[in-house]
Amino acid sequence: MRKLILLLLFSSLALAATGPAGKYSGTWTGATSDGGIKIELTKPASGDWDANVSFTMGGQEVKCKTASVKVDGSKVELVYDFNLGADIQLRSTVTGTINGEKMEGAYTTKSGDGNTVDQGTWKVSLEK
Repeated sequence: MRKLILLLLFSSLALAATGPAGKYSGTWTGATSDGGIKIELTKPASGDWDANVSFTMGGQEVKCKTASVKVDGSKVELVYDFNLGADIQLRSTVTGTINGEKMEGAYTTKSGDGNTVDQGTWKVSLEK
């Protein structure tokens, strides 16, 4: 019985340590467009949070380069860069809350000169 209790305790600690790590998919809705979004959050045992982000716009997948990731309790902030076309570079900042296997929040996308070009909401669920 004692071994079973210890096993359950260590299992629950291991799950808690992974936090929101995993692959998520969902949707985003902006001022004039919407699409799908995928977020993969990872946290090495001895390192900082990292994320891979991609989304669809007009049926095309857009891959992003992560600039920063912050996970603090139930809050998440991702900053990532992407290109639309050959010469349009944009940066999005998504902020949101983590609630179990779901995350949702708002985003703002700015051009290279700092002007806001879009803003909206996003929500994702952990893939099973």
